[in-house]
Amino acid sequence: MQKCPLIDEVDFTVDISPVLQTKVSVISVSTERCKASGIVLHSAVKERSMLSSITKLTLEGRTDIDDVDLSVLAALSDTLSYINLNGCSSVTDLAISNLISKCMNLQSIIVSDTSFGRYSILALCSDGQYGKEVPEMYGDHKPSSKMTFGLQKLHIDGCKGVDHASMHLLMSTVNMLKSLSLRGTLITDDALCAFLGSSLERLDVSETMISVMALACIIRRNTGLRIIRARDCKALHCIDASEGHDESDTVASVLS
Repeated sequence: MQKCPLIDEVDFTVDISPVLQTKVSVISVSTERCKASGIVLHSAVKERSMLSSITKLTLEGRTDIDDVDLSVLAALSDTLSYINLNGCSSVTDLAISNLISKCMNLQSIIVSDTSFGRYSILALCSDGQYGKEVPEMYGDHKPSSKMTFGLQKLHIDGCKGVDHASMHLLMSTVNMLKSLSLRGTLITDDALCAFLGSSLERLDVSETMISVMALACIIRRNTGLRIIRARDCKALHCIDASEGHDESDTVASVLS
């Protein structure tokens, strides 16, 4: 990296695509094979001068990455605009929130299948001003955030640690998004409808309990939508026996 000062993208991905974390059990763990790459990562990040041009960092599938590693990665905070921690199951919500709070120029956050939760959401929605002090009740308070104003991509698929209040706060703040992926989360209709953005091009609410009315609310506001994924959404496929037609008819009438 010292010989290539123009590097602006680093990808340490480990392919985990055949594995669904929610459907397997770990009976033994060995990190010997990952230690070498971990040492390289540490040495590279600690040499701050080598990282002055890096804007995009991908650590997808790196289950060997832990909280200490994320704290070291804070050295990238001045330049980082894209972070992909998809499948990094060994890092905690606090560690993710600490990294987010230091990276004020993030445009893309991909944290699917991680412990991303209420701490990370508070860091994102309030420019990190709360730190570890998490209010028990958000009430009507909606913190302003320069960070979310610049955020264009947010993927939190499978993040079960996001409770209702946190999700509502998040959706009411990230209004500039172009890509939003909520597959397998506990998103509710009222939380989704709190999203008032109009720039979405991609939306994924697969495997959620979102209703057709909530989905229609988003579609109406975002006329530039190109991709909508709503697979296995049971609330979209219920039968309206009293009217004698299925939900697909309701979809058509709502969107017309």
